[in-house]
Amino acid sequence: QLACPLDLGCHSVKKEGTAKKSEEQPEEEKKERTYTSGLILKAADIGAEDITVHAIKDIFNPFGVVHFVDHEKGDTTLYVRFQSADDAAKAVKELTESKKEIAGKVPTLSILAGDEEKTHWDKVWASQDARKGGRGGRGGRGRGGRGGRGGRGGRGRGQKRGRDGEEGAPAAKAAKTDE
Repeated sequence: QLACPLDLGCHSVKKEGTAKKSEEQPEEEKKERTYTSGLILKAADIGAEDITVHAIKDIFNPFGVVHFVDHEKGDTTLYVRFQSADDAAKAVKELTESKKEIAGKVPTLSILAGDEEKTHWDKVWASQDARKGGRGGRGGRGRGGRGGRGGRGGRGRGQKRGRDGEEGAPAAKAAKTDE
């Protein structure tokens, strides 16, 4: 390999103690994700009736901003992520006191904490990573990009110009001669 005589880094020189970006990448993935404790309300033993995410949000929105509802159709447990821990605590307190039914049953309400909360956040992050699907956080086809055909030039627009004598090139001009 070439060495830069002025040590300006303009040649590819491998020095000890320096790592390329590809070698640094695993360190970024090892970073521990953090979360705010007390944001997630768990409602266990809800009715088996089908309930929509919008209906769930309508129940919990009066207590604060609902960021996300995690509920599968037919499941008897749901999770509601609030913007603040105070909102989640207020919802548990007031809904427990009023014995509010969700999908035909009075649920057992609690705030996730400890290992149960950590496990839930791990599931949330795994789901988010799976949705990204290796796109690196950038949009896929059809969202702002050219996405395949089209774009500049397109297909079959006009003839390409070549040198004299090639197909598609304009005929060479003949010199005028006086006779």
